[in-house]
Amino acid sequence: MTFQAPGLKPYILLPAAALLFAGGAAAASQDWANLKTVEPESEIRVNVTGSGTMHGALRNVTDGSLVIARNSTEESLERNSILRVEVKAKSHRARNALIGTAIGAGGGLAAGAGVDANACPHVNCLGGFKDIGKVALTPAGALVGLLVGALIPTGRWHEVYRAP
Repeated sequence: MTFQAPGLKPYILLPAAALLFAGGAAAASQDWANLKTVEPESEIRVNVTGSGTMHGALRNVTDGSLVIARNSTEESLERNSILRVEVKAKSHRARNALIGTAIGAGGGLAAGAGVDANACPHVNCLGGFKDIGKVALTPAGALVGLLVGALIPTGRWHEVYRAP
């Protein structure tokens, strides 16, 4: 037996919950204390009133300012002049390349098995070597997967602070 409020459709609850959590996430990024959780030397992007966007490494955060290192100099930015701060996420190119290699090798092996089953139905095919499809297509698939995995964009920017 399930409970349902009178007149309330279940398919309304999911979007309502999503809006509720999205609003909570937006409010959380307005908290200056979020900046204190960012590791020093992390790559950041700061939107500053009247100065545009600055890129650099986070050096220090206090209750009233943020210090950013850029072009071998350090700049202290007052909290009231900062509109938004974003941090660049860690790159996962190596992980994506390994996953792509595994998927490509599996796909190449499957394609090679199909080629071998259809192209060489008898023992004396290609001088008795019946697995030429698997031997050729498995590394080819792995190479394609490696390239695709390495080219997937990573290291996106995530908002840490937005001025209220």
